[in-house]
Amino acid sequence: MQSPANDAAMVSHLPHDRLLMGSPLRRPGTSKVICAVLSVVLAFAAIVDLGVLAGLGLDVLSVFDRALARSTALAIVPLAVLWFLDRREREAPLLFASAFLWGGCIATGLAVPFNTVFLHFADVWAREHPQLKQVLGPDYALLLAAPISAPIVEEITKALGVLLIFWLLRAEFDNMRDGIVYGGLAAFRSVLPSSATYSFVVSLPALAIYLLYHPVLELALRGQTPGKRIAAVRVVALAHGGAPGTGAILIRNVFRLVDSLPFLYAFGLVFTMFTKNAVRIGDIAAGTVLVYDDAPGGELLDKLGGGSVERLGLARAQLVRELLDRWSALAPGVRAKLAADLIEKAGSPVNRDANDDEALRARLLELVA
Repeated sequence: MQSPANDAAMVSHLPHDRLLMGSPLRRPGTSKVICAVLSVVLAFAAIVDLGVLAGLGLDVLSVFDRALARSTALAIVPLAVLWFLDRREREAPLLFASAFLWGGCIATGLAVPFNTVFLHFADVWAREHPQLKQVLGPDYALLLAAPISAPIVEEITKALGVLLIFWLLRAEFDNMRDGIVYGGLAAFRSVLPSSATYSFVVSLPALAIYLLYHPVLELALRGQTPGKRIAAVRVVALAHGGAPGTGAILIRNVFRLVDSLPFLYAFGLVFTMFTKNAVRIGDIAAGTVLVYDDAPGGELLDKLGGGSVERLGLARAQLVRELLDRWSALAPGVRAKLAADLIEKAGSPVNRDANDDEALRARLLELVA
């Protein structure tokens, strides 16, 4: 029989055991190797970061100190928002801080050598083409290397921090929100200084993707993006329940800029908490709503023609489509009666005495064309 002291010891280790559930860290040999590799990575990143700081002149270092203090103060607000999003199932404070420091310091230290290599090759290549220096100016190497090295190196090293937590502490990820929280923490821009030219060149492609991704794909995929399709949700028009028109999608995405103010979609988040249909400002302006999209409904909307939902309404269009799908399985008299009823409700006259099976089916196909 176990003593109370043993019971207390077991209870005190429960959170630790839950956190390591399914983790490779539970195996002593593997754990030692992983800890050794992580220690080397941490030491390497620290040496690189300190080397960058040591290479700064006194005038630059004084500016860096002020920038570091201000950026740290400003980081409190978005960190508070992420902490609020994580309120239902709190992450371990140590992991919360680790993800933030990984994106702000460790990922930067790992990326610096690779960025330096990119800059070197860009410089060598540009020297062989002197006209580039005349066009781009003294920052020609940075302008050539930054659009390549920043997305490939820096963002990948930040993402590795999230993947590392997911691999080593899988039980810490309870749902999609945890991935958003850790991703947001790791994505914070490094506090190390960068030039305005670098920031512009890196931000421009990201801004283009931000502005075009949603409207283009939502138009092409009828209210969905690849992310929405994976999450089984779809944007629909409140008026008829079908895919929104071009104007509605453009309005919805223009107002995305308002919803994102002042940071991390704060306005949009507040509006979803207090509006009837849990919609953001863009949805209110465009008359749209985000709904769950089960497999039958999604297949139905893909089968229906562009104007059929607008003419018939989503419910009646679905009835027409289901009748066509089950046409061969129904008795001729039953399907003829159902077809005639639906055609009349759509506002078209039907000669019930003729009872032409194929003609009725053809008219149903016209309704959903």
